[in-house]
Amino acid sequence: MKSRRRISVRSSPIHGKGVFATVTILGGELICEYKGKRVLREAEMTGPPRDLAQPDHTFLFDIGDGYVIDGAVSGNSARWINHSCNPNCVP
Repeated sequence: MKSRRRISVRSSPIHGKGVFATVTILGGELICEYKGKRVLREAEMTGPPRDLAQPDHTFLFDIGDGYVIDGAVSGNSARWINHSCNPNCVP
């Protein structure tokens, strides 16, 4: 049986890139794991911006224990999911 990718990263009018489903994904299904470097939230929020031209553009995913996952460091396609600040993937 041939495997097909469930998502695709493509150009998006919202912020340059976005994740798009390539197959129907049902409510409650795992889309993908958010990967990146695990860092202390406080250190990441008080440090200098990674990109001075876009200081508010980050790939930080709060995991709720004082840490965030920084998808800009060793991240994957998940960093482009729902990056518009408006939910576009709801259960």
